[in-house]
Amino acid sequence: FLTGARQSLSGSGVAAALIFGWSLTRTGKKSWRVPFSIAIIVLVVMMIYQVAPHLVVREGESGLEESFNIFEDRGGLWQIGLNYFFASPVWGWGFEYKLWSHNIFIGTLADQGLVGMTFLIGYLIWALRRLPAIWVQIPTDDRGVWRITFFAIFVFALVHGQASGNTMVTAHLHWSLWAVWALSTGVVTAPAHAPLPLLARVRPRTLPAGVRA
Repeated sequence: FLTGARQSLSGSGVAAALIFGWSLTRTGKKSWRVPFSIAIIVLVVMMIYQVAPHLVVREGESGLEESFNIFEDRGGLWQIGLNYFFASPVWGWGFEYKLWSHNIFIGTLADQGLVGMTFLIGYLIWALRRLPAIWVQIPTDDRGVWRITFFAIFVFALVHGQASGNTMVTAHLHWSLWAVWALSTGVVTAPAHAPLPLLARVRPRTLPAGVRA
């Protein structure tokens, strides 16, 4: 609300929903805390909107739907970034301020071309592989809270990166996930599978003398 950035508002909402969803899956916790916290947040937002609506609805916007529309007025900037990419599709044009296209993917194509996009996709795949460690409850220690918090920061960066910045200015897209990785040591993400039982050797049955098999 203080920055007035639509992408930050949307990213915060998605990150909060992730944390609340994670909280509902925890065993041995008081489930009523989640809807209570959501109600408090909604109440605070409504109070801010009533007292100071300009903190939510910026000048020139018609209502809340535009305040959370991160794609508003971005088409022209994205087209500029794509034009730079088409002009240098392999390596891009380097990290220059004028090449920011207000989208982390288009900005990567414009700045680093297909080479940079390959690395970005690989990094996001590595990020998805961190997801199982977020939801497990073994071991049940306080690191689980820190893992979901740092992963929520990563999700926040990914959401608001759809409408601003590039990989060079979105540092929290990286250090937050590295923190999740560091906090995942010793976490069991899948149950251990017992080895397949070996088939017992079947001994040939000894037949009485004079009896054919």
